[in-house]
Amino acid sequence: MLSSKTKGLIAAGASVIIITGILYGTGSSCGIEHVIIINDSQRYEDLDPESCEELVYRIIELNENCDMDIEILDCG
Repeated sequence: MLSSKTKGLIAAGASVIIITGILYGTGSSCGIEHVIIINDSQRYEDLDPESCEELVYRIIELNENCDMDIEILDCG
């Protein structure tokens, strides 16, 4: 028999996994998309021009949809 503390930890862990899955699965969370874009933009100098332009489009879309002000990259 599991103790109530163990049951609580299992329930909390399951809740975190479910919430993370929902947020990641919908893809509409501004916070998650922001983190992904920031991660991608840290290596933008290594991107080919087409990938850089795609990242710029994603930044513009995030700025418009989520009321953010991320600086637009210069793909030069």
